Amino acid sequence: MDSFIFLRSIGTKFGQLESSPAILSLTLAPILIIILLLLFRYNHRSSVKLPPGKLGFPLIGETIQLLRTLRSETPQKFFDDRLKKFGPVYMTSL
Repeated sequence: MDSFIFLRSIGTKFGQLESSPAILSLTLAPILIIILLLLFRYNHRSSVKLPPGKLGFPLIGETIQLLRTLRSETPQKFFDDRLKKFGPVYMTSL
């Protein structure tokens, strides 16, 4: 019976937090800021003429591909492949 009362009190406290405008604002503000920053970055990046290449996965770029070539003891292969594909000037993200 005590566990039921404990769970009920937690539910009541959680309900109070949900209805608090300050908590709602503090929760939504960072999410909104992140979305706006990502949209600004995407729009800004699309208007700039960049050299050919690829950026790979978000946040980690092509680091995994570079590490694979380093482990296979052919690190130059990573750069040679991009040189053949994109030319002497290319963009990558590590």
